[in-house]
Amino acid sequence: MGLDLDDQGIPLTGYKIISKITPQISTDSSEGSFLFTFGAADLPHATPNYGSPVGFDALYNYKVDTRMAGRYLSYKMTTGVDKDFNFTGMDVDVTVTGRR
Repeated sequence: MGLDLDDQGIPLTGYKIISKITPQISTDSSEGSFLFTFGAADLPHATPNYGSPVGFDALYNYKVDTRMAGRYLSYKMTTGVDKDFNFTGMDVDVTVTGRR
């Protein structure tokens, strides 16, 4: 899923670095593990380059550290166990480093 940051006043032309996300995930399952994989591309129709998955346990963690950088950012969230969960959003720690 792509991250649309221009609603926050961050221009599309800006090169962005995300260092942390704080997902809002709840589950009644006793197994709260999820994997986040972050990607980035410099052109809107290019396939993002994804890094290695980062683990997140919704029962014990509150943030995911990452170093995602590019103009067009995306993420994947997966789980290895079938379970009900509610993913209502996330806060993103983003810095714009340059524009062209």
